[in-house]
Amino acid sequence: MATLKTLVATLEGAGEAYHILPLDSGFQALITRYGSRILGLFPPGEDPENLYWTPTAMNSAAAFASELQAVRAWNIGGERFWIAPEIQYIFTDRAQGTASQRVPEAMDPGFYTMREDEHGVSFSQEIQLRAYNIAEGEAYLRCHHTIRPAANPLRLLSAGAAMLDGVAYAGVTHTFTLAQMEHTQHVAESWNLIQLPPGGQMIIPASDLLETAEYFGSATEESRTVRDGAVRQTITGMRQYKVGYKAASVGNRLAYLRPLGDGQSSLLVRQFSNNPSAEYTEEPPDEVGVNGYSIHVYNDGGQYGIFGELETSGQAIGGATGRTHTEDQYVLWAFVGPDAKLRAIGKHLLGVAI
Repeated sequence: MATLKTLVATLEGAGEAYHILPLDSGFQALITRYGSRILGLFPPGEDPENLYWTPTAMNSAAAFASELQAVRAWNIGGERFWIAPEIQYIFTDRAQGTASQRVPEAMDPGFYTMREDEHGVSFSQEIQLRAYNIAEGEAYLRCHHTIRPAANPLRLLSAGAAMLDGVAYAGVTHTFTLAQMEHTQHVAESWNLIQLPPGGQMIIPASDLLETAEYFGSATEESRTVRDGAVRQTITGMRQYKVGYKAASVGNRLAYLRPLGDGQSSLLVRQFSNNPSAEYTEEPPDEVGVNGYSIHVYNDGGQYGIFGELETSGQAIGGATGRTHTEDQYVLWAFVGPDAKLRAIGKHLLGVAI
């Protein structure tokens, strides 16, 4: 994985604006205007490796400029926001499935303005997206999102200090505001995606009545199985598939635990507003009108890189929702330390053994 110094050198060499946001315990987040995202999350150290995934083209300014920047490519890694549903804005032809995937340049890398202040970073843009399959015409949306530090969720526990002894923590609150510029029947919702290095396990607390859907590829059996109160899915980056989880059968937290070596691991916990009463509009390409999935997990097979994705969705606007505006918060709690201590922290935050 790339280090902080490597990615900073790449961005500076290519003339791209960035901001380094200091976080708790000496953590740092590298935020870029290109793609309006957190490109990297780095634990304390001299030149630590990224806890997020980035492609090898991000390791040099020349490769980034020629392979990605020159064609305004979206796949630079990190934590990004897209606008769902994918079947409406990215799949141009339902019958062709993934062969018709086209990420609009306006969505990613977009044309965001970036502003920095004493609290963090914010991004804004107005976006026009063409609709396919489940709607026609153009959707006109206003997007604004902010990145701020998040307080330690264990700080007020009487046992918190002992749990965190020898563990480094940092948190980020990512708030996304989405609004219709013109009232139309097009549905839209914020969609947060974190690209992650392989070798870890996704833990998704879930009901025994779990309902899933395969969006493409052939999902593994473990990605569709509840064991000891959770789905426990290994991210390999060696087999392409995407699986969705219905909001009514999962909770509002999930995690990714990955070994770092020498008995140390990283634990990334996502907190979001899972709401089974809301409309989640993303549907599998081959199942017309079937939706309600608030969590998705993607495992790449080398098509875009060797990585996995933790994906969560916000509240929909437009269409039958009766809403023209929404604000969604996606909170990330990151811990690095002894594997046993992180498993104890994860059990407390998720309510299941990890």
